[in-house]
Amino acid sequence: MRKSKAFKDLVQRVLDECERRDFATAQNTVEELLHAQVTLVARSLRISERSVLTNHGSAFDPARVVSMLQEAKQRRVDRVASTPHAILSLAEAGQVVASLGQVVRFVSLNHERLTGPNKWDCIGILDGAGDAISDIGLVLASMTDKTDVVLLPDEAVVNARQALHGAVSKLAGSWTMFDDYPDLDAAILERMRRDLAILPPVADLS
Repeated sequence: MRKSKAFKDLVQRVLDECERRDFATAQNTVEELLHAQVTLVARSLRISERSVLTNHGSAFDPARVVSMLQEAKQRRVDRVASTPHAILSLAEAGQVVASLGQVVRFVSLNHERLTGPNKWDCIGILDGAGDAISDIGLVLASMTDKTDVVLLPDEAVVNARQALHGAVSKLAGSWTMFDDYPDLDAAILERMRRDLAILPPVADLS
């Protein structure tokens, strides 16, 4: 589908609308969003993705797509702005990093579920985990004083909470880390919840 002229033309119309609004976004982001929308419509109508693009391409209004991207970006900006910094002990920072590592492994183990809406959920979880690990690592690397206190900036808190909250939601549902061992899943879920509680609350990610 991505190689078809109809899809490429749709992507370009969205990029042109982004330029018209002076809104910067990556072409890959536009392609992923449109691919997910076309796939969802195809499954709902029980037709091929090619048929969606050929017969229903006009339904994907570039202005609406760009508005969605702008709204998502603004929600992120507002969420970070309303989130306080976090003061953690070295031990607490270590616990959070360990849990974030488990989040990455958790999504990897459930890779077969990365389709449809789940794909976007999991991309958000992985992005949050990766960014949070990098954020915390940079904070630790920049610590020159002998102290056992770690100051996490607001964006690091949002990234970490986004990843842990997403993983907890999935693990509390039908996803698993240990097939046929629900007690182990329950133990991991409880630990992630405890580590999530180390971080200050974030809007929509409580």
